[in-house]
Amino acid sequence: MLTMRLYELMLAGATLWLAGCGGSAPAPDNPPAEVANPAASETRPANRETERPRDPLPTPRGFAEEVHPAVAAVQTTLAAVRAGELETAYDFLPPGFQQDIDQVVRELATTVEPEVWNALVRIANKAHRVSREKKPFILASLGRPDQPDQMRALAKSWDSLVAALGELLASDLADLNRLREFDSRRFLATTGNTLLQTLRGGNMGVGLDPLSLQQISVELLSAVDGVVMLQIVPPGGPAVDQVEFVSVDGHWIPRSLANSWESTLNAWSTRISEDGRLGNSARAFLVQLEAGLDRLLAAETQEEFVAVAAPLMNQTRQSVERLMQPPGPPGGVSLTISGALDDEQVTRLLRDLEQLTDEPERCVYSSVTSGGRTVIALRPVADVQRFSERLTFAADIQVDVEARTIHCRLASP
Repeated sequence: MLTMRLYELMLAGATLWLAGCGGSAPAPDNPPAEVANPAASETRPANRETERPRDPLPTPRGFAEEVHPAVAAVQTTLAAVRAGELETAYDFLPPGFQQDIDQVVRELATTVEPEVWNALVRIANKAHRVSREKKPFILASLGRPDQPDQMRALAKSWDSLVAALGELLASDLADLNRLREFDSRRFLATTGNTLLQTLRGGNMGVGLDPLSLQQISVELLSAVDGVVMLQIVPPGGPAVDQVEFVSVDGHWIPRSLANSWESTLNAWSTRISEDGRLGNSARAFLVQLEAGLDRLLAAETQEEFVAVAAPLMNQTRQSVERLMQPPGPPGGVSLTISGALDDEQVTRLLRDLEQLTDEPERCVYSSVTSGGRTVIALRPVADVQRFSERLTFAADIQVDVEARTIHCRLASP
């Protein structure tokens, strides 16, 4: 059942470069709630406006002429994905957003240490070998007697997944020189479309198969003061997505994406521009991960494979969560809390955290809830380690003083 936001679909191909680091920058489910210092300046200038469309996207063939441009934008995007033309679907995003993605990827390719990137590619190739050569061990370790249908489907699709990984490793992502000239639209037109067809061929389209896409219903609920509410109903229902859309440079996109775009880019640009952070934070993890993959390749029995795989997967998950956490603001800290929090919990938590900062009366904070976690950036916090010791409500606290980040979960009452 297709429940992903449409903008996540469009960004998926363009942000596959993050796979080497273990994930991607999530688009918030809700617009970020911010309490900002009026004197604070953005590290990247906001150079586009949210507006009513001056030049609406064309109405897709076969749809009524009076269809709202926001509905037409979604339908046009779905039709392009259905036809296997991701570069056309990518035009859902304003050209400025596409240029921003290219700029961030090129910035990464220019800044990252070649030694680190080459290690990431080498590790990804070893993971590809493991997935290909140890297929029986992997499927057996994933098997669940209570889910026979799912396991049969996974076994049937496994070779397509392995082939998809191989296609990524043969793309621009594997070569820093090519990545320095990265073109997201070209990437989608080549690697993206090939990848989509490979996944579809193995019944692993994850809701992107033509039939599922054709059955998605897009309905206009309201249009008030430039904000349009659309209802997106996936095939099979009854799950329903109600998404607010606004026009940016003549392109209708989800309001949450428009609101969070600049801050997300700023976070990634800050992370990339911090000399040596990626290399220093990732180096020890990469050494351990590669050694674990070597042991998996050497495993000759199911028991040997599982004995290595289980702790390696857990260690990798924890390390990736720490590496992917946005860096804390200068003179502040970025706090990531695992688990879904409702609005009341977030409000109460922000009130408590404010009192734990160095100067509560001058506290500046922002919060984003997405993907089952809440990320809070706040300042002033001079000593990150000492601040973490004040978090009496938290458990499983992990601190990175250099990156100014803290990862934790709420302790049980």
